[in-house]
Amino acid sequence: MATLGQNLNALSEHEVREIRAQLSKILNSHPFSSSKRYGPLLKCLVEHSLDNEAVPLKERTIGSEVFGRSPDYDTSTDPIVRVAIAEVRKRLAQYYVERNHQTEVQIELLPGSYQPRFAFPQAPSTPTLEEVPSQASTTADPNPRRREPISPSRAANVDLHDLEDGMDEGRRSGRRNRVLAGLLITLCAVATVAAISIPRLQHRYSNSERAMDQFWQPVFTQQSKLSIVLPSGRSSVDKSFDPNTVTPVPVHLSPDASLLRHLTELGTVNLDDAAALAKISQLAGGKISMLRVFSDAATELADLREGPVVLIGAVDNAWTLKATQPLRFHVERDRASNMRFYIADRERPENRTWAIDFDTPVSKLTRDYALIARIRSRDTGQQMVVVSGLGGNGTIAAAEFLTNPDLMEQARKQLSASAWTNGNIEIILQTDTIGDTPTPPEIIASTSF
Repeated sequence: MATLGQNLNALSEHEVREIRAQLSKILNSHPFSSSKRYGPLLKCLVEHSLDNEAVPLKERTIGSEVFGRSPDYDTSTDPIVRVAIAEVRKRLAQYYVERNHQTEVQIELLPGSYQPRFAFPQAPSTPTLEEVPSQASTTADPNPRRREPISPSRAANVDLHDLEDGMDEGRRSGRRNRVLAGLLITLCAVATVAAISIPRLQHRYSNSERAMDQFWQPVFTQQSKLSIVLPSGRSSVDKSFDPNTVTPVPVHLSPDASLLRHLTELGTVNLDDAAALAKISQLAGGKISMLRVFSDAATELADLREGPVVLIGAVDNAWTLKATQPLRFHVERDRASNMRFYIADRERPENRTWAIDFDTPVSKLTRDYALIARIRSRDTGQQMVVVSGLGGNGTIAAAEFLTNPDLMEQARKQLSASAWTNGNIEIILQTDTIGDTPTPPEIIASTSF
């Protein structure tokens, strides 16, 4: 693909029309048509680039024109533009990952930039097999299938029997060397055509996709019976609560017990945990054999031994506390501050900054933290993934992180390749809160073992 970024003067009128037509297709696609925010933002960026060439929009201008902020609003305290741009990048990636979109005009937003980059598909310049002059006899081939050109999509599926048949035919006709040379030329031409036909943007996205697939590969298999364990709301997080002594105690209720008892004794799921469940289960769809959802109040150790497990929630999920307590990063309670909980670091025990106070009014909670882990549990022998925020926004941010290829690629770069694919991993995230919405999470610590 031919790529044009800053040098927009190189665009012809025909290419500008192609870009606008592609923009219209993207805005009508599912990732953008379902949102009233991200489509107008993408349209604003693209149209500004086409009309104003190499003069990029400023963050404050975007906030004012697209999101109705005042022209002099403080971008340091209101990151709405940065949050929305990150979401637009993710939705563009979702659009282009579909095979039928990969040969279209590409519209890309590079990290750290508000100016789109465009890439146009180029027709392969390498001749096909039909265009190469043939020195073979013009006598009709009794097997015409062998005379068809090999397309790039068939290049990886060349049948070895076809090659052997061709060699036998060459021996019988006395033209063995010519057949072998023709096959080599054909395969080289096919490789060249395939190489120049792959969209350049897809390479960048596939790296991010690969990072996410590698992280989840030990958990998501076609044989996996995946269990997701949610907080039940039964944990009594009061001034006597100690994460170090929490022991999961399953509640057993008879089917004859009343609905009221089931609701009060088995607990309920809050919306933040349900949002995390939705993201993880959507990602797992089609990659596992079975999905089971439990509350921590109804989960026994035997349940967790049947397959991989995802634990959602931190302080309010007894199984999360039990699984992470032996790890370097784990949840502790600051006894000097009653209801202040923090993510502790065994290598830096004096660090208690990754914390929130449960006595703080929700309206004043502007920052949250999350602990993500992928470990092989000694108790169950199974892979476990921990998706745990200290507060609700932390849990939402953790789920967003684990389902966002670009964010996962950032984490992969901080760890060794072997740790990322097969090791035990812990990652600490920080997210700020604007209104009721957490900002994209930021990695502040990571470790592997």
